[in-house]
Amino acid sequence: MKKEYYTPEGDHPDDAIVKVKDFINELSNVQDQYFNKLVKDLNLNAEGEDWLHDYIYNSGEEGKYLTFEEHISFYKKTYEEMVN
Repeated sequence: MKKEYYTPEGDHPDDAIVKVKDFINELSNVQDQYFNKLVKDLNLNAEGEDWLHDYIYNSGEEGKYLTFEEHISFYKKTYEEMVN
């Protein structure tokens, strides 16, 4: 491959891609660990885990100022329904 395609740091494109891919996968693993620990610490049931996942990963700007409890109450759910 031509040197002009290398990164400014001198990495071959494939090496740079693998480096970023590995980093993103590690971030995903850490993210999963934090989420799973939170579910366990909060003693959430399967429904609670689903709602928490939705709140954390899918609520954008509209959910920015809502607490989790406010978020689920909008859908006529209570925190008590979410725990074991």
